[in-house]
Amino acid sequence: MRTKTVITPYLLILPALATLLLLFVYPILLNGYLSIHDVKFATFNRAWPVAGLENYQALLKDSIFPFKFYKSLWVSLQFVGGSVLGQFVLGLALALALNARIRGRGLFRVLIAFPWILSELVVAYIWLYLYQPAGAINNLLSAAGLPAVRWLGSPGIAIWALVLTNIWFGTPFTMLMMGAALTTINPEVTEAATVDGANRRQLFRWITWPLIAPFGALNLILITMWTANLFALPLAMTKGGPVYATTTTSLYMYRYAFEFGNFSLGSSIGVMLFVFNVVAAAIYLRTLGGQ
Repeated sequence: MRTKTVITPYLLILPALATLLLLFVYPILLNGYLSIHDVKFATFNRAWPVAGLENYQALLKDSIFPFKFYKSLWVSLQFVGGSVLGQFVLGLALALALNARIRGRGLFRVLIAFPWILSELVVAYIWLYLYQPAGAINNLLSAAGLPAVRWLGSPGIAIWALVLTNIWFGTPFTMLMMGAALTTINPEVTEAATVDGANRRQLFRWITWPLIAPFGALNLILITMWTANLFALPLAMTKGGPVYATTTTSLYMYRYAFEFGNFSLGSSIGVMLFVFNVVAAAIYLRTLGGQ
């Protein structure tokens, strides 16, 4: 009877564990396996010869794609860095603002959270319309007496136009998650600090932020992973242009694997993205998770 009681919890979590292994662990292992073999679309059904580290070396030489791999890393750094910073700061600010007891805050949460329920392609086409030369944004600039901007046609501006789009798309998640984190703080703690004379800045610095920092670390891990792996948004809006200015590493991976049919090189890029995500997660947990 005791043996049955001990085994039962493990049997209950077995379906979830099997799903996790199938949908998460297996693709990672397969991706790593493909990255050290020579696998192309034309020879997919044949034997896969071992390539070792040749695929990783080929990425540095990059004789197939005219846009170099290390340049895509710089584009991704701008895209991920700008998006994550904007989403986290704006999302946290909205969470703090809506945490106050104001009338209609539930409605405001619903309205602000609306972009998050949309798909990447829907978001891309909404902002494609807004960024048109005669679109809503340029019309507002013209009304203010300012010149129109080639939002997606200028190499120096296009990546930041994508960052702005992604901030609009992803901020609601941070707002909802950090808003939930704020509800875990005991009101008596903040009330006691207020009675002792603490102002809003001091309350946030010494009480609110230390208590929600672990939630912030988890939030940063999630939005960094999602942004680093995002490719449908730049693919639909700019196709990586102009002049490869918005070709992120994830879009680079997609093109190698599915446009050029080189699954092994695409998998090698995927492994590098996975390592980047793990390193970023470790940094977040080390700096924020232990507070």
